[in-house]
Amino acid sequence: MRRPYLDYCESGVSWIGAMPRHWGAAHLRRHVEIVNGGTPASGDEAAWDGRVVWLTPDDLGRNAGKSIAVGRRNITEHGVRSSSATVCPGDSVVVSTRAPIGHLAVTSVPTATNQGCRTLVPSADVESDFVYYALLASQERLEALGKGSTFMELSSSDLGEHRIPVPPLDEQRAIAAYLDSETARIDELISKQELLIERLDEYRTALITQVVTKGLPPEAAKAAGLEPAPRFKHSGVEWLGDIPEDWSIVCIRHLCRFEYGESLTAEERVEGNVPVYGSNGVVGFHDEPNTLAPVIIIGRKGSHGKLNFDNCEAFAIDTTYFVDPACTETDLRWLYYALHTAELDDFSKDSAVPGLSREDAYAKRLPRPPAAQQCAIARFLDAQSERIDRLCAKAELSIERLREYRSALVLAAVTGKIDVRDEALAGSAVGSDV
Repeated sequence: MRRPYLDYCESGVSWIGAMPRHWGAAHLRRHVEIVNGGTPASGDEAAWDGRVVWLTPDDLGRNAGKSIAVGRRNITEHGVRSSSATVCPGDSVVVSTRAPIGHLAVTSVPTATNQGCRTLVPSADVESDFVYYALLASQERLEALGKGSTFMELSSSDLGEHRIPVPPLDEQRAIAAYLDSETARIDELISKQELLIERLDEYRTALITQVVTKGLPPEAAKAAGLEPAPRFKHSGVEWLGDIPEDWSIVCIRHLCRFEYGESLTAEERVEGNVPVYGSNGVVGFHDEPNTLAPVIIIGRKGSHGKLNFDNCEAFAIDTTYFVDPACTETDLRWLYYALHTAELDDFSKDSAVPGLSREDAYAKRLPRPPAAQQCAIARFLDAQSERIDRLCAKAELSIERLREYRSALVLAAVTGKIDVRDEALAGSAVGSDV
């Protein structure tokens, strides 16, 4: 069980608060060398694709763990000499200081960075891993130090003035080792929950495809008063295979009409409760709809082929199509699920801005059950989707709580609210026995 230290004093630093009396608190610049980055000229071919690892804020943001050894691009020695980039030794801490502020990693090889990052080369009295965790615990403070009108940037001087706790070196190592172990354990739990959500989404997709193309499972069909074991016939469509005998095959153009959305900029919107849909979902609200209810929104530009459904009236903007009761005689909820099997995101007529051609979509053929079966399929898939949504929400809540616990644990350890020295030693001993 983690216990506090025996004696505390005030650090004089708001984000640290009380700290063990034998610790210090110091400006970051007193314990690290802060090295700025730079970018070679984009047109200088001799500066690029060399052997020098070159990191950007985006590389740090994409990096999954604490350590980093590669970026998306390398530069050459010439690229280093011809720019303000500097190669820093491995075991340094790289922090993004613009767009956004606060991404972190510890380098495992010598690296350079662009001007959106700064490298902290630790002195002999601090451990890079501890500095990493101290900055991780104070990310909000780092973000608050950013300045600028065009974009927020954390200057070298302000970064250097940032104060961190400085325990004795052996305690820094113990804290870093403890947090390495504990955050790895928490991250594994988070990964399991993320995998569960991924599997549930895969199951939902497979279930929709199965039911829309083959009909309800026997028990569900029986409960809905339908034939639980229908006869099948060949659909004549290779990807569909066999379909129930009383179903037909029709093109989407004979199921519904895709209406174009209308232009509505953010400045033109009037405050209201009508959701405004873009190709990727709700982008704001307005006071008047341009659809009836319920409505299917289909991405036309950008996230082309993406489907959204709303039981209320909506405003569909000009990057979308929509289908409402005026556009079809079929059950709209069934049609929403049927369109999921049409793979509308595969159709694109514009390489620069992916777009869904209405004529291409209209030509796609889908199985159409009788109206009573459409309603039964929609009810069944609604119920199953609600169950999947509940499981996903439970997993997402677990992820949120695990991340909150991870952040709280890092903060408690690096500020000395808990004494982890014995646990770090115990973990080290267990590791040596394996």
